[in-house]
Amino acid sequence: MARCRERSFHGRGTPTVARPLLHSDLGLPIEDGLVRRCTRLGGPALAAGDADSDDARALLEALAQAPQSEQLAAGQIDALAAGLHAAAGADAHAVQMLTMHGAKGLEWDVVIVPALGRRGAADREPLLHRLELPRADGGSDLLLAPINPTGQPRTGSLGAYIRYLRAQRQQIERVRLLYVTATRARRELHWLGHAPVDAKGQLAPHRGTLLAALWPVLRAHFPTPEPTAAADPRPVASLPALCHWPAPWPVGPTPAQAPAERVALSLRDPEVTPEYSWVGLAARAVGTVVHAELRRLAQTKLLPSAASGRDYQRWLQQLGVEIGEQAAAQTQIHTALQRTLNDERGRWLLSAAHRESQCELPLTGLYQGRVVNAIIDRTFVDAAGARWVIDYKTSSHEGGSLPEFLSREAERHRLQLARYATLAAALGPEPVRAALYFPLLSELCEVPV
Repeated sequence: MARCRERSFHGRGTPTVARPLLHSDLGLPIEDGLVRRCTRLGGPALAAGDADSDDARALLEALAQAPQSEQLAAGQIDALAAGLHAAAGADAHAVQMLTMHGAKGLEWDVVIVPALGRRGAADREPLLHRLELPRADGGSDLLLAPINPTGQPRTGSLGAYIRYLRAQRQQIERVRLLYVTATRARRELHWLGHAPVDAKGQLAPHRGTLLAALWPVLRAHFPTPEPTAAADPRPVASLPALCHWPAPWPVGPTPAQAPAERVALSLRDPEVTPEYSWVGLAARAVGTVVHAELRRLAQTKLLPSAASGRDYQRWLQQLGVEIGEQAAAQTQIHTALQRTLNDERGRWLLSAAHRESQCELPLTGLYQGRVVNAIIDRTFVDAAGARWVIDYKTSSHEGGSLPEFLSREAERHRLQLARYATLAAALGPEPVRAALYFPLLSELCEVPV
């Protein structure tokens, strides 16, 4: 299947190992009845990754905003979900591969079905043939037949009859699958298949293949096979006997060995990557949660005026924060988010109006002759045509001069931002500007790179 531009709300991408969908991750106040019911029904356990969490959040938000959401019927919920779409992946023109069974209920702009002429695995004869036949009164009859003894013909036995009925059901199932795949395409449908040439020189797909079911319609679209040339009846001449060069045979100089080159991989460079071993576990957890929440806010079309006041206790507990430190950690998270939303520059950073807006963007490239990896917290192209590279820092400042603190942090992270800017420069011709943003301080500090 080919996926272009968007995928259905009910579609799923490649599962990834990620944190479970927490009660506080659903994007709604903790008192909301829909969230409580979803949690009690085990909804969080079904989230295979952040994409599933975002999809669940979008549906629950739509249900909460619907009038009389407590009395919605099943048909109304389906109609409501039909207007929703899952979050786009990293590549809007990615290709999604899945089975015909998995494609049921989904749609794509372009659908490609390969290998229609390929035969599936042959069914092995079981020790006991078994088949249920429906009756007109609603019940069913069970047919059982043992495997034929060795040497006895298979035709005319009850087992042969059961095999015949099963083959008919498989043929009907193949036609149903073809209907499913043909109706998944919005604009283009591509059938790909091959058919061998039989003894009569005619194209004939293998029995039991999907192409065989489509052959009455697709036969006209296959070219007529060209007749093969008759084999030459004359005997093939035998190969001459092997001969050896007379000794001594002069061996010329061998060419010089080509120099082997390899690209040096990056190691941790203390001068480029600042040291964070002194940061406590609670501070690390606060940074993790704040980064994730800023990413979620940047993906919303309209930024809220105030933070949601979610309960992050379970999330912090999963990150290993001690119970006695969880209250202070939650306070820091709420403070960082609220100060960012109150800050004009913070709202500018999170705005969805920027071009090429992305969060947690992974990049790999050459930097000073080495292959390096980087994950950029926030990047976009502003209205003036500059590409920004933003690194979030959840550091707090107590005492001393704030300008001096910001100057020290800028110098401390300058080489790291220079690496990010070098990799980001390959994304387009725009000039790159790098900066640090401190959510707890509502400070944007541009760093010359």
